[in-house]
Amino acid sequence: MIHRRFALVLLAATSLGGCRRGSGKADASYEKARGLYQKLYGAELDDAYGDPKMEDVVTLLKQVDQDSADKAAAQSMLDGIEHGRAVYAGQKHGREKIAAAAAAPLVMPNINPDKILAASAGPDAGSAPPDSYGPGAAIAELNRTAGGCLVPAESFTEKGTDKAGTIYRLSNTPQCAQLLPGFVNQVVLVVNGSVYRRIDASQVPVQPPPAATPAVPAPEAAPTAPPARASPAQAAAPSDQTAATEPDAGP
Repeated sequence: MIHRRFALVLLAATSLGGCRRGSGKADASYEKARGLYQKLYGAELDDAYGDPKMEDVVTLLKQVDQDSADKAAAQSMLDGIEHGRAVYAGQKHGREKIAAAAAAPLVMPNINPDKILAASAGPDAGSAPPDSYGPGAAIAELNRTAGGCLVPAESFTEKGTDKAGTIYRLSNTPQCAQLLPGFVNQVVLVVNGSVYRRIDASQVPVQPPPAATPAVPAPEAAPTAPPARASPAQAAAPSDQTAATEPDAGP
């Protein structure tokens, strides 16, 4: 909006045209210009600067005699009209842009939600990063980074798939539990050196202890034969030892 204070000052100046400076004569062109300006601005306010009749006011003001007492007032009006026209032109351009935008039909873009979601998710959104402790991981590499906390235990054969391999269990140490907390109460099924899958330890059936082998009894010893009994003749005859030790009888 044009500065109303400036326009009102200009309008007041035209209304006080009778109070002129100088000793020159009044100019008829100025009087006509002043009357037309007051009429236009009183009816249209700021829009008067866009009225073609305002050009008539400018033409009359330029015709004021140089020696007239109204020459200074005429020039002041010309400057005011030029400023008002510049402001009005800027405002008009802005209003035209707003009106054109409001009148233009609303065109909805062709939006493909799948493309938008794919672009916002990033190039690797479709595939999750590989799990270094999940299926396919090499148990040797996993154990190397884990400090050997996964210890091979019993073998297994999975029913339905006939997958066979070795069950690895987490070492029962506080250090390993802190290093691999996700493996606590879990076991790792390893097939051909790679992790097949991880399951809860409670899903592994407890293997019964091996049955004790019955002891084979030692063979019985053959009965010992009793000592042979001496014959009566052998019993009556003195032994050589008795004859040797028995003293001789006197004469």
